[in-house]
Amino acid sequence: CPRTRYNSSCAVLDHVHCLGKRVFLKRVFCNWTGGYKWSTALALSITLGGFGADRFYLGQWREGLGKLFSFGGLGIWTL
Repeated sequence: CPRTRYNSSCAVLDHVHCLGKRVFLKRVFCNWTGGYKWSTALALSITLGGFGADRFYLGQWREGLGKLFSFGGLGIWTL
């Protein structure tokens, strides 16, 4: 289940004044997908991949601009 939690070791930054422990455990959700759905990325890649829409969706805007201005790497990135 992607909504499981795990213990992460956290530390307070040096410039922060802290009255408690400087290193502590925090339970955080596992985020192995980065917040993006693979099905949406796949659909964007198939339909608008030549324009870089899939890269923009995934947050890779530099690669998205490269695909946009080279028309999908002249078809190479589209494949």
